[in-house]
Amino acid sequence: YLQPIKDVHLVYGKTGYTNIYFFSIIGAIILLIASFNFINLTTSQYARRAKEVGIRKVVGASRKLIVEQFLFETTLIAFAALIVGVILAKLFTPVYRNLIQTDFFAINLLDPVQFAGLVILLLLVGLIAGSYPAFYLSSLKVTDVLKKKIKGYQKFSFQNILILFQFVISVSLIILTIAVYEQLQFIRNKDLGFDKENIILLPLENESSGLQTEVIKQRLKTIAGVISAAASSNVPSNGFTANGYFPEGYSTPLMINVVDVDQDFFKTYNIKLIEGRNFSKEFSADKQAYIVNESLVNQLGWKNPIGKTIRRGGVHSVIGIVKDFNFASLREGIKPLIITNHPWGGQYNYISLKVKTSDYQALLTKIEKVWKDINPQSPFVYGFLDERFEQVYRTESNLMKLFFYFSALAIIIAGLGLFSLSSLTVEQRTKEIGIRKVLGATVAGLAALTSKKYIVLVLISDIIAFPIAYFLINKWLQNFAYRIDVSLWIFLLSGGIALLIAFATVSFQAIKKALANPVESLRSE
Repeated sequence: YLQPIKDVHLVYGKTGYTNIYFFSIIGAIILLIASFNFINLTTSQYARRAKEVGIRKVVGASRKLIVEQFLFETTLIAFAALIVGVILAKLFTPVYRNLIQTDFFAINLLDPVQFAGLVILLLLVGLIAGSYPAFYLSSLKVTDVLKKKIKGYQKFSFQNILILFQFVISVSLIILTIAVYEQLQFIRNKDLGFDKENIILLPLENESSGLQTEVIKQRLKTIAGVISAAASSNVPSNGFTANGYFPEGYSTPLMINVVDVDQDFFKTYNIKLIEGRNFSKEFSADKQAYIVNESLVNQLGWKNPIGKTIRRGGVHSVIGIVKDFNFASLREGIKPLIITNHPWGGQYNYISLKVKTSDYQALLTKIEKVWKDINPQSPFVYGFLDERFEQVYRTESNLMKLFFYFSALAIIIAGLGLFSLSSLTVEQRTKEIGIRKVLGATVAGLAALTSKKYIVLVLISDIIAFPIAYFLINKWLQNFAYRIDVSLWIFLLSGGIALLIAFATVSFQAIKKALANPVESLRSE
């Protein structure tokens, strides 16, 4: 039922393409995490493949042949993943296009450039994910393999470093997600200096409706639920146009924002007049008068602004000062503003209705009836000011969603890697767990024992991730004139989430072994 207002200011193309590049980088990092995870999963299962490698060496297989085998296997798995990935990319292209508000084409395998890019990606993933397992397993000595003299999982092993890297990225993404959410909530709840709730916008899209603005206003004000109505050249949200003006005492022009409004605008938007008076129909000279905001007065250094003049196509007297309000997005500070009562071409572009109702659909039906009675040749299009502000910050909203998806994916991948390594650790300590249980160790104690080194690992990743995330989020917040202070709780919560996931992942394996019959554990050795 709701029809959106078309606004030329809401252009997302440039931002959308920036998002594509930005999230392509994050996507590459996620892919790198997945590759590292594959390395961990493969090397954690070395005991199974080590015997195979030993036998193959005994029967004459060279190290080169074994390396080629493992790289081929990895590339084959990557190829299967690529096929699934292409299918999923095709399916989710409309969703992603809508999310980042940018038109782009789905992947096309018939395009030689895209096809070559996918082949290169396949080979890179196969090489990155398969190299370490291939060279590690192929380097094992036959005698060590057959006598089971392979070193277990080491405290400072390459696998530990990869897990550390995974959790650094995961924790950083969680911090960024929470910080973007907090900034978005701050933006939505900040006092803008005017009321943006319960305001319906009616664009005057043609000359006919523009010429009948006053008639439309008066008829709409008779509808129950319409508190007030105002006409203006623009409405607060994306900023106002700027022109060159010569304030009193200035010989060179200054670029100053300007908006044209009628005498009901301040009442409808609840904008405070702090000095002087409002425009009035009783004074014909007000069509040439200006009202300015506090920022302009402060910039010009005027001590007594009422009665000062500003030149542009004539001399205009200042009759009032309004309290500063955020007529543009919170990415910008409040800029100097001139408010006139004389719209360009004698026609306003919007009617704003302040309403109070519990049944918007019924109210909109009445408004539409009045509109069509007065202006039947003009389509009835409307919108809500608060939704217009949501559109202004849609980029931030989409950013938060994408960060959430990437964070969830990264933490799941990291958790899977930790799960596989903890499985190997618990398996290697089966006899120890059985003996400790016989001697009276509790399930909780055994879980803590096996989880300790992984918890330390995640704590280290938290320490590394915190300054990285702090730097990134502060760089992003610099895009806003009004922004949150990055609180310590954001970092503690993010680190705590990672620790909780790590502990739950590792403890699951330990608890499973601890609950088993210790006789079976000892017999397995």
